[in-house]
Amino acid sequence: MSTQHTWAEALVADAFHLTTNIVKCNQEFAPHAAIIPVSTPGHKPTVINIGHMDEVHYVSTIPYNEEVVEINVHR
Repeated sequence: MSTQHTWAEALVADAFHLTTNIVKCNQEFAPHAAIIPVSTPGHKPTVINIGHMDEVHYVSTIPYNEEVVEINVHR
């Protein structure tokens, strides 16, 4: 990450074959960004969607569901 314009998100995308769609609320930035991993033969990237709010940082785009949280915590 010592190289200019290298961000942790891109490193994570490549390591985990993960495409991340980010919806932003700040009107000074583009409303959507996509972080796409480097193409790896035989690996179809997993796609996740997250939100970004100023001063809160990243947030889930999935509504909070206490029952689902309870099931996942006690696995």
